[in-house]
Amino acid sequence: MAEQHRKFAAMLDTVVDALDDLDALLPALEDLGAQHACCGVTGPDDAKMAEALLWSLGEALGEDFTPEVRAAWTETYATLAEAMQDGAAEQLAHHP
Repeated sequence: MAEQHRKFAAMLDTVVDALDDLDALLPALEDLGAQHACCGVTGPDDAKMAEALLWSLGEALGEDFTPEVRAAWTETYATLAEAMQDGAAEQLAHHP
């Protein structure tokens, strides 16, 4: 599990660095979604991750986690999750 935490933190760092060009990350996120599909990760898991991420950001940022910041992170996570779900769907279509 520690390895998964490290990978998630690294991905968040990559996302923050690429906020001006998230489209460049989409192919890598689709690949990641395909990998997750092979492990049984599903859409409801993405919703749980979104909740956990937003809660964690709120705890870490405190007063700086304004409604605007929350909305921006919600939108960003939704974009990332959609790309991963697309990759998962593609994987499952070819390897049910």
